Amino acid sequence: MILWAKLVNLCAEEGLWLHVDGSYGAFGVLDKKVAPLYKGLERVDSLATDQHKWLSVPIDCGCALVRNGAALHDTFRLNHTEPDKHEAWMSEYTLQRTRRFRALDVWAVVRTAGRSGLTNAIASNIGMARLFAQLIEEEPALELLADGPLSIVRFRYAPDTLLDQPRLLDRLNKTLAHTIQERGKAFFTSTHFAGKETLRACFVNYMTTETDVRAMVNEVLRTAKALSSFRGEVEAI
Repeated sequence: MILWAKLVNLCAEEGLWLHVDGSYGAFGVLDKKVAPLYKGLERVDSLATDQHKWLSVPIDCGCALVRNGAALHDTFRLNHTEPDKHEAWMSEYTLQRTRRFRALDVWAVVRTAGRSGLTNAIASNIGMARLFAQLIEEEPALELLADGPLSIVRFRYAPDTLLDQPRLLDRLNKTLAHTIQERGKAFFTSTHFAGKETLRACFVNYMTTETDVRAMVNEVLRTAKALSSFRGEVEAI
């Protein structure tokens, strides 16, 4: 919070353009429990958001909010004569000249759910992530590496018997993520975090329930146990 406030103030004092990539996380501001973390966001010059992530809009749909619309238009327009104030060409605000009507998808979701519906969905996702992190901590064979304040949780399978074999653990967890994806009952991505190969869960589906979260943990344990029984194969990967 302190570093973010200093950055905002520095850019304002030096006349620097401050851009924030809020593709996934910007909409977390709707949850009042984490909204204070976004203080200062209203002062940025531009903000990138992806509605196809946390707003449940079909891929591919993103939006750039720019404080100074004239600067955006002057950057991309081809016709530098005085523009017709009664006619706006959206192709003059982006590199993309031709595109489908993505805004309709966003309008439909916002119109249907409303601010309260989106707020409830995002707050629920954050709550499900916290529950998932809690369940991970309760399992001796699982290690929680990072969670919060939004809906991303990083963890790994790390039984006591393998803690002295970090390379094997890395290979095992990478294989674990791929195997779970292939089984099709849950979906985790793999990433390298804090020097360890980890699994990454990101909750953005408004229909996710506690039952789903518990099933995710069970799927991790079940798949990890199956892989561990073929330890020789994992070591060879």
